[in-house]
Amino acid sequence: MLLVLRRKYLRRWRLEAELRRLQASWNARRLAAAWQCWKDARGVQQLPQALLRQWHLGQAWRLWRRRFLQLRVAGKLRQRDDGWVLCQAFKKWCQCLAARSQRRGATSSLSPLSGQAPGAQGVGWKLPSPWHGGLGPEQVSSCSGDSLPQNTKQS
Repeated sequence: MLLVLRRKYLRRWRLEAELRRLQASWNARRLAAAWQCWKDARGVQQLPQALLRQWHLGQAWRLWRRRFLQLRVAGKLRQRDDGWVLCQAFKKWCQCLAARSQRRGATSSLSPLSGQAPGAQGVGWKLPSPWHGGLGPEQVSSCSGDSLPQNTKQS
């Protein structure tokens, strides 16, 4: 009887060991399948997110580039307009100075065409800063109203 019980329990132990081994294998396969499903689902979620992020970055780049170019063009237009205003002011100043010198006589004031102070014909010095780095009398004629933007209404 002892032998029969021994065999019975030994057989039961072997079957339980085999069952545990199969259950572990089955659990591992189930876990692997669940893991793969989770990875696939996560990848499916990440793809649209990555595409959306890439689209937003593209939109931000295009907006930045457009604003950058607009600022550059606006700066160039402002420089051109500032130069035109300066040119017009200088032309007006030269006209006023010429008119004043004609009224008072050519020797009593500065002559915008000579660039010298009265009575300094033999000295050889020129007028300071308005003539240097700015528009001189020879450049006045190059100023024209052609660069002025026309204010026309567009229909």
